[in-house]
Amino acid sequence: NEVSGTPIGYNVEAYPYFFIDTDGDGSLSEEEAVFPNAYNAWTPRLTRAAYNYQVSLKDPGRFAHGGKYIIQLIYDSIMDLNGALDTPMDVSGLRRIDHGHFAGSEEAFRHWDEEGAVPGSCSRCHSANGLPLYVNEGVSITQPTANGFRCDTCHVDLETFDVHAPESVAFPSGLVVSFEENDIPSNLCINCHQGRESRASVDGAVGDAADNEVVEE
Repeated sequence: NEVSGTPIGYNVEAYPYFFIDTDGDGSLSEEEAVFPNAYNAWTPRLTRAAYNYQVSLKDPGRFAHGGKYIIQLIYDSIMDLNGALDTPMDVSGLRRIDHGHFAGSEEAFRHWDEEGAVPGSCSRCHSANGLPLYVNEGVSITQPTANGFRCDTCHVDLETFDVHAPESVAFPSGLVVSFEENDIPSNLCINCHQGRESRASVDGAVGDAADNEVVEE
């Protein structure tokens, strides 16, 4: 409305879907969602955003791209529209990519694209299949690269959402630990959130060297 001068509304069931919000109340009544009241104040920026929004709801093939792609389309449209406002909305809480475990576009999962596989030394925590294999079999092997974790990387039941619950976890120092009995599922997390070295290995590398002495490998 601020840019085009004409309020817009959307009705998922009424063609052509985008209509003039004649009373400017932020919603469309049955009288407004009719063909003669089709929206007619399109700017290039608004046209792109409307197309992306329609794709997110109507394109029967959107599943082929995955939900992440659709989220990115909507995010990009929001940011583009917001940039045209005299007083932009606070969009600091929006995210274009997934958080942590599912951020398949990030270095934690893309590091091995050139090689085409994640080596066993890294696959436990940087592939979709590595963690359940390690928890169930106690081994780590080369795994295919992944677009982040899957739900079943951590969850053994996708109805109850129970997770793998190893009874204990071995740390790089050789120490074997476990959470208290009522928090055993958290053992799964520390299989990865533990680092790869320990004080023993650091002390071994440093030896008797002075604090500012360069230690040769």
